[in-house]
Amino acid sequence: MNILVPHSWLKDYLQTDLPSEKLAELLSLHAFSVERILPQEDGDVVYEVEITPNRGDALSILGIARELKAILPAKGHPVGWKLTSVAPKVPSVEEAYLRALSVEIKDSTLVPRFSAVVLDTVNVQDSPRSMRDRLEKVGIRPINNVVDVTNYLMVEWGQPMHAFDYDKILDAKMIVRESLEGEKITTLDGMERTLPAGVIVIEDGSGRLIDLCGIMGAQNSEVDEKTKRVLLFVQVYDPVRIRKASMALGHRTDAALRFEKGIDYLGVIPSLWYAVDLLEKNAEATLVSELIDIENHNFTQKEVSVDYEKISAIAGVEIKPQQVNSILVGLGFEFNEPNSLVTVPSWRADDIQILEDLAEEVIRILGYYSLPNKLPTGEIPLKSVDSSFYWEDFAKDFLRYQGFFECYTPSATSKELAGEGALSLKNPLSEEFHYFRKSLIPQLLDVANSNKGYADQLRLFELARVYNLTDENKKEGQLPEQPFMLGLVVKGMDYLDFKGII
Repeated sequence: MNILVPHSWLKDYLQTDLPSEKLAELLSLHAFSVERILPQEDGDVVYEVEITPNRGDALSILGIARELKAILPAKGHPVGWKLTSVAPKVPSVEEAYLRALSVEIKDSTLVPRFSAVVLDTVNVQDSPRSMRDRLEKVGIRPINNVVDVTNYLMVEWGQPMHAFDYDKILDAKMIVRESLEGEKITTLDGMERTLPAGVIVIEDGSGRLIDLCGIMGAQNSEVDEKTKRVLLFVQVYDPVRIRKASMALGHRTDAALRFEKGIDYLGVIPSLWYAVDLLEKNAEATLVSELIDIENHNFTQKEVSVDYEKISAIAGVEIKPQQVNSILVGLGFEFNEPNSLVTVPSWRADDIQILEDLAEEVIRILGYYSLPNKLPTGEIPLKSVDSSFYWEDFAKDFLRYQGFFECYTPSATSKELAGEGALSLKNPLSEEFHYFRKSLIPQLLDVANSNKGYADQLRLFELARVYNLTDENKKEGQLPEQPFMLGLVVKGMDYLDFKGII
């Protein structure tokens, strides 16, 4: 997944005089590939950064800044670090109003952490120019000063959140549950969506669905120009359920992409107070409820034992303990010296598990290019060929020698090419990949048709599996038969010559 990172926004955290080109080079060498540097009209630049799937913690301005905070000193570049902490807020109303929201969670595994506050006297209008500019630079359309704050926090700290019009939540009640098959919800984009079973949703006191959790809010509870009271809602969802729901609905939002990779459990409350602070400044909001914070998961930060000799052995070069300590501390790890343990930062909880993970962090910050190049020593191992692959390799080699080109077509295809009775996928990426093939020939003919204008003669083959669901399979609930088949298609070749090859 690629994200956009304005240089000026990074400078809120990093104090460095390095030019943007050098920052992009160091980030690409030691963390994530910077695909492009996009100049802006105001003199700023925006980095387009490709984030690897295992690093959901880096899908934010703060995540990239943390990486550079560790990289720059390790490569001899001084850097200052500035992370403003936001203090908890105190409500400014009488005790009677503090528990105005009732929350019921049907299954604690749906929402490991649920936090919310209510704000009053909200003045909904355009956001300040500076906030709108930043959102536009990362490809987000500004809406109003309430919604923009939720998007701003998602981009800056990687924490998706949602703002409800509090007065549209009937009976001031929220019930978090799984959807029933066939339930409908109209989301903020105006689309009515029919839900499969098992999607995390919120209903209010009247039974209306008011949120498609982790994906998109509902139209019936959105913040508009008439909104005066806002429920600010920050949470951690079960990432597996969010991904399944997003894929099943074919609705991939920025929020869903972050939730499915895991959210910093300990970052929820600081993000909430940061958002409250911005709403007080930008929307004249007043906090009128105490914090609702429901923790359904006993989160503890992991500890990993450090073995300096083993880290050096993995790297193939000696790395001094001081270097190891400096890099890990720069990445947010905390040392427990007497026990040679490091505490993994909460935002890396799903990523760092064992010593080898620590070694990888140290080596990449030092730079893989700095490791010595050594040819392997010892005898070259003999390749043992599995007998089950012998005839497959033999057939492929023979056909190549006869002038055939090997094709690799996807196992999933369209209904037109799959034919009647083909097994369908439950969550296809698109209609073009909805059904499993029953034969290789339709796809090979499709390939031949696409290439018919390039040569007078064409010889294609594919050796792959097809998928046939028999009546017996259906009765016993078994997987389909998956025989290995050979398909050949030729053009401009004499029949007898073709027969001779076969």
